[in-house]
Amino acid sequence: MLRILVLTSLAGLVSAHAADATPQEPGHERRQVLSESDLPQHRYTPDSSTVSALLEGGPAFDALAAEVKHDTEATLRDYVIKDPATLRGLHGTLIDLAVLTGDADALETHCAAYVATLQRPADQMLGCIRSRALLATTCPPAADAAPAVERALQQQLERLPWDVVGDDVKQARTRLAMPGKRAMLMGVLDSVVDPAYKARGYIDENTARNVISARLDLACTAPVRDAQVAAYDRYIQPNDAKRADIWASRAVELRADEGLTPVTIAVWDQGTDVSRFQGRLWTNQTERPNGRDDDGNGFIDDIHGIGFDAAHRQTPELLGTYLDGQGTEESTIRDLSIGRADLMAGIASQAAHDFATRLDAASPEEATRLLQAGSAYGFHSHGTMVSDVALRGNPAARLLAVRQSSDLWRIPPPVPSLNDMARSGHDASRIIDYLKAQHVRVVNISWGATPADYEALLADNGVKGTPGELRAKARQLFDAWGTPLTEAIRNAPDILFVVAAGNAANDVDFSGGLPESLDMPHVLVVGAVDRNGQVSGFSSSGAHVRVYANGEQVSAMLPGTDAGTMLAGGTSIAAPAVTALAGQLFALYPSLDPAEVIDLIVQGATTSNGGQHRLIHPRSSIELLASRRQGQGGR
Repeated sequence: MLRILVLTSLAGLVSAHAADATPQEPGHERRQVLSESDLPQHRYTPDSSTVSALLEGGPAFDALAAEVKHDTEATLRDYVIKDPATLRGLHGTLIDLAVLTGDADALETHCAAYVATLQRPADQMLGCIRSRALLATTCPPAADAAPAVERALQQQLERLPWDVVGDDVKQARTRLAMPGKRAMLMGVLDSVVDPAYKARGYIDENTARNVISARLDLACTAPVRDAQVAAYDRYIQPNDAKRADIWASRAVELRADEGLTPVTIAVWDQGTDVSRFQGRLWTNQTERPNGRDDDGNGFIDDIHGIGFDAAHRQTPELLGTYLDGQGTEESTIRDLSIGRADLMAGIASQAAHDFATRLDAASPEEATRLLQAGSAYGFHSHGTMVSDVALRGNPAARLLAVRQSSDLWRIPPPVPSLNDMARSGHDASRIIDYLKAQHVRVVNISWGATPADYEALLADNGVKGTPGELRAKARQLFDAWGTPLTEAIRNAPDILFVVAAGNAANDVDFSGGLPESLDMPHVLVVGAVDRNGQVSGFSSSGAHVRVYANGEQVSAMLPGTDAGTMLAGGTSIAAPAVTALAGQLFALYPSLDPAEVIDLIVQGATTSNGGQHRLIHPRSSIELLASRRQGQGGR
């Protein structure tokens, strides 16, 4: 079950702007929040025929905003919340509301709390500057507001050190300047949010918060967008210089003449184009491509790996056919997907401009179709890109591809049945049994899910029920898949599982996602940093995230002989960098066990952010291995 990519909500499409700064009444007893399931739930019945209409403002929006403000303040007052991501969300909503109402005092109170949850210095410095700049005018802005907003933003930027914030400012400028956001928002509202609202008669808390953010973006930010871009340009132009990439000096390229031992690396994903890795594939010598199970292991034609399609059927095809359900050609959507990735990464490429321009001219229906096609292509290409990174620098690496497809690319994804989830869990158990039988040393898992993902899925499909009932149903779905997955991983101690932490900027222990929250000696969870070693703003973290690797603007191969490469990002790309290092260590010294490899990776890493994060250093880890072998009398 690949992590649910919530293209089906407003999350991530609107601008978002939290230590608990809410004053307490004497003697007020507050409830401890130890996990996401402990948080209170709210739902709203706005006086509007559609959620889309709320974005125009008016009494219905104002009433919704007042309810959300009351509930958000009550949550901060009545609960002790330690999770930074949750606090950011709560205070971020109150920041949005402060800008919408022009409440400068509330803005500063919640900005202070919001910034206190941020770890990256650049995030701390940039966290509220646009919100403060918007207070130079009203919302919606006055006709002559642009100069005041530009000046307010520029004055804040001029006080910031370029070497700390430069890359982030350039990315923010690119995202802000690109057109197309309104079409994306309206497409998701028309195709997902409004139908769910009509079916249920209410909206949940996440949707309500996203509506507030969308209203802020469309009513307050968009009219003075050019002024903000101009302020960014005035800051960028005299300072612009390419910052150093720390990763080239850390990389290691093993040579075939170093006496390496072949090491089998499994990439468990949505599917991989194995034709792009000729000469580097694991091969089942006892199987023939004849439509029969020659070796009697239960899998037909498992020459270079095994596969399950979205209906849980075994298939020898290790990559499915690209299909978005609406006939978009793969080559066309591939180009648009590259543009979307560049745009989200803040890269001012022609592809990003073309994607945003096309969205800007699209109707809501066309925008939704493009988003769904892009989501489908993202799932289709994911495993190939991950495999490319996982094999780097290691001529002894042999790729075993595992395909476990899903239809979560749809907008919205369909709600699975308990039987579907149990079958997914059963498939996962069979996959791990197969990996054990083939003596796989390391497997890359760049996917995962949380109980909250399933709550969102139920909401997006308009499933009815009380908040408690829906939370319980989501938990049942999650456990039906997650329990057998957990047990299967636990029972494979000789395999090193390298797991992506996720891109939700949350704490993996608090969210309870799988497999990223597993605490096992043969599981290594990986977060993402940028080219300079700064933790990426999207990266999840927590006590179980042991190391971080480059997860921004990494070149990776796409499926198809003539498809080329694209710049990819996310913890999905950081994890296979660690998989590649683990594969190198196993190739150099095959008697290592997973715990020893993890120790070499962790001890060889450098620290950042006051020692809180460990950044992998392949050269150092391999030198550490050589030193330990010498101490043991090895060559």
